Amino acid sequence: MTEIKAPLTNLQMEYLKLLSFNLGENEMRELRHLIAKFLNDKMQKEVDKVWADKGYSEETVKQWLNDN
Repeated sequence: MTEIKAPLTNLQMEYLKLLSFNLGENEMRELRHLIAKFLNDKMQKEVDKVWADKGYSEETVKQWLNDN
């Protein structure tokens, strides 16, 4: 078996802790929803930052759509 030389990240440690629970289907669905929401919120913040940095607006999108 391959030995792991680097320490686990905090996310990996939390994930391993989660693996010790036996969740029902509804709980698994809720957990997947929470993870998806967390990742979506992080992505939306990044997108908002890029749009603000570049000065994009709804008008920018309309121009893009009309250019095609």
